[in-house]
Amino acid sequence: MITDVEFNDVKFKMCIPPVNLHNSYHAGNVQSEIFHNKVWALDESNIMNKILKQFKGPVIDVGSNTGYFSFIGLINECPVISIEANPIHTEYLEKTIAINNFSNIQHIEKFVSTNKGECNFDGWTGNDKLISNDNNMMVKCISLDELCDECLFLKIDVEGNEPDVIKSAKNLLEQSKIKYIMFEITYLMNDVLDNENIDMLSVLNNYGFTLYEITPGNMNEIIDIKNKVNKWEWEYFNHHKKANPSITNAGSNILAIHNSAVNIFTKNKNGSYHI
Repeated sequence: MITDVEFNDVKFKMCIPPVNLHNSYHAGNVQSEIFHNKVWALDESNIMNKILKQFKGPVIDVGSNTGYFSFIGLINECPVISIEANPIHTEYLEKTIAINNFSNIQHIEKFVSTNKGECNFDGWTGNDKLISNDNNMMVKCISLDELCDECLFLKIDVEGNEPDVIKSAKNLLEQSKIKYIMFEITYLMNDVLDNENIDMLSVLNNYGFTLYEITPGNMNEIIDIKNKVNKWEWEYFNHHKKANPSITNAGSNILAIHNSAVNIFTKNKNGSYHI
């Protein structure tokens, strides 16, 4: 299927898998949202678009799915490395590249990890705590340190494997070669706090990043990680879990801005930042 992506000044055509493939290869919610609303994750899209409109540099999209965020990088004339291990998603990513005549993109069909060789992947996650037994495949791994020497904007969405992606960029982070990181943190897995994901926030702090939780229309600085995690846990069990007992995992979207980069977003009177 071919659909339009349109938000603010961003516009391009996008190829997405037909509905009958969604359940087999996951991310049907992403494709459906793009098809019906012409945009996916508007706040995250606006964040990325505003930063890349002002600053140009290499973009790395880890867990690119069918390439939505990669294409925002290309629209803003940035070189893009798009990494996706799911063969169905990569097929449609390449179709979108073709119909838009996009260039300056390197597509890598691998899994970003500190692992050497291969890892188990179900088309959605490679995290041992979340992986299913359906459509499992062995995929080749690569680290971010192997891929590039610098990165202006790093986007990560790999369903619980974000900490390992961050570890794979050890040299880049130690040398302050990454300026902005937008990622999902899965802080609860199977109703249990995931220490590896939570520790990732402190790791990024130690590398010189200020962290902001992305909420509808705004970003809120995470000043005290322990208090933030306690709040997330309380909200999950006292609101989300009660409203939907079938859920077992919870996460939030984060923007990390290095102290050598610029926070271009306007601060509101209540202390949050307007997206």
